[in-house]
Amino acid sequence: MVDFRKFYKENANVAYTVLGYPNLQTSEAFLQRLDQSPIDILELGVAYSDPIADGEIIADAAKIALDQG
Repeated sequence: MVDFRKFYKENANVAYTVLGYPNLQTSEAFLQRLDQSPIDILELGVAYSDPIADGEIIADAAKIALDQG
């Protein structure tokens, strides 16, 4: 595991998104925009059918992504 404190002394811009939410086209466009943003760390969520450890918002996004195929 990397100690991110070495790279980001006090602050890091972190983004999270569920891949495929709300659909693949929007998700891809969003990721391309993030590539041009000051985001330091990007966490990508992969939708799965039983997101018991996720909160309601992420679980809902995962369900929508899965419903899209």
